[in-house]
Amino acid sequence: MKKGLVFFLGVLLGIALTIGAAFVANKLGLGDEELKMFDKPGKVMPIKSFTIIQTQPNGYALASYMNNEYDLLGAVTNVVLLIPNNTNASLYDWLQVDVPKKKCVRQVGTYRYKTKDGTMRTVPAVKVFDK
Repeated sequence: MKKGLVFFLGVLLGIALTIGAAFVANKLGLGDEELKMFDKPGKVMPIKSFTIIQTQPNGYALASYMNNEYDLLGAVTNVVLLIPNNTNASLYDWLQVDVPKKKCVRQVGTYRYKTKDGTMRTVPAVKVFDK
C-alpha cells in the first residue's frame, strides 16, 4: 500500500511540475518566435509575386503567394512566407509585390511563430536575389 501511494504521489508531482514549467515558458514567451537563417541561401522558389498579409514590429512581414500545386481537395494551395525586411522598403499589409524579371526568390531560413489560436507554424524565410 505504501509503495502504491508513493508512486501515485510521484505521478501527481510530475504532472504538476510539467504543467508549471509549461505555464512559466508560456508567460516568458519561450519558443514563440524563432528565426533560423541558413549559412548560405537555399533553393530558388517559383514565386513571381506575393502579398504582404501582416507586418511585424521588428520590420519583418508575413506574406503569401498562390502555389500552382493542388491540395487533396483540388484547391490551389496558398503558401505563407516570412520576408525579413533588412532594407528601407516600406512594407504594409495587403501590399502586392511583383518579383522583377531579372530577380529570383530564394529561401534563406525558416521562421517559427505562434498563431492567434495558439498553433505553432513554421514557414520559409525568403529574400529576393539577382538571378
